[in-house]
Amino acid sequence: MPRRSVKSLLVEITDELKNGRIFEAPIIGSKYHVEGLCNWETKEITVNPSASVVDTLVHELLHRRFPTWSEERVRIETGRVMFTLSHADVQDWYRQYKRLAKRKSKPVRLRNSDI
Repeated sequence: MPRRSVKSLLVEITDELKNGRIFEAPIIGSKYHVEGLCNWETKEITVNPSASVVDTLVHELLHRRFPTWSEERVRIETGRVMFTLSHADVQDWYRQYKRLAKRKSKPVRLRNSDI
């Protein structure tokens, strides 16, 4: 089967998004932090916001605490930290994040040097 173009895939998933049945909830029951799942029977999609947010938060905190570390080192250490956190730990970090994070009124624009 030939590969679809990215443009074609975006059209398909944009159309699929309109079908709704998308929920946000913690996903537990695995030794890994599951970020999302699709129930084939009900066609419901569940997104676990805490897993992605905490992974990103840990990653950026490591950057700030250890500014001389390479991106690769930060990725490795993020993975190590996330692997040791229980579901309860992730939920706790997520609650702390929600309590401390302040919304910015404008998007943050990256410069080419930031990438």
